[in-house]
Amino acid sequence: MADLSNQQFYEYNAPGEMPGKKFDFSRTLKIIIPILIIVVFIVAVVAVINIIQNNRTAQDLQDLQDSADTMIDRATADCSKADDPELCQSRAFVEVARETGLAAMCEQVNEDAKRSCVTSIAFDQANPNVCRILTADDKQKCEDLAWLSAAQRNVNLENCEKISDESTQTSCETNVIQMIQTLGKCDSYNIDESLCESYSAIYDAATGDPAVCRALDDSAAVNACLDLITTVDQDFDGLSAFDEFLLGTSDTNIDSDGDGFDDATEYINNFDPTL
Repeated sequence: MADLSNQQFYEYNAPGEMPGKKFDFSRTLKIIIPILIIVVFIVAVVAVINIIQNNRTAQDLQDLQDSADTMIDRATADCSKADDPELCQSRAFVEVARETGLAAMCEQVNEDAKRSCVTSIAFDQANPNVCRILTADDKQKCEDLAWLSAAQRNVNLENCEKISDESTQTSCETNVIQMIQTLGKCDSYNIDESLCESYSAIYDAATGDPAVCRALDDSAAVNACLDLITTVDQDFDGLSAFDEFLLGTSDTNIDSDGDGFDDATEYINNFDPTL
């Protein structure tokens, strides 16, 4: 029987308490406070790192802009002696914009040159966000080409699905699948492995020159290669490997003569894309 006169009986059996289990608030604080200090320290370090990185990025952009301004100043001086100073200046802005990747510099030229300039940078960087300074159809076409570039660069069919134009999307998927076959990675992408084995030699020969295709041993491979050169477009400029062969341009460079205008734009507008 419990000793009701024992003081310890009441201490150990008070409501809500168990013998030997009293809550020690000061001890809990000793555990929690160091943890909170560590958490605050980690948050502070991360914040400082972010600030440093942001400042570094801002400084890098400023350095890049300063470099671009210097190049433009030099080009302006040279263009003052050119037969067509305005055209010279326009090309200078496009060249500097592409070299530095500063799409904002494309704003300094006329609309046609601006569209080509921005699209080229978006393609080079595989970055559709660059296209934001364009509007309507120009913006959409630019973004499509940027996704094309990203799909090719990353061998990623999912990027093709982000293209709005149906024919461009189909072309993207065809090109990426061709790349997968050429790399021999059919199994990784759930594509028939035998296609990779037979396709590699054909794709290598599809440079755009029919003579290279005709040098293949198998007649079926020759025909497949000849068909392929009219669809392969490694730089995604809208011209097939065969088109580029006929024009004397490169199918691995969207702007073969480096004048700031892509090969297809020059060809469509009756300019020589090799000059």
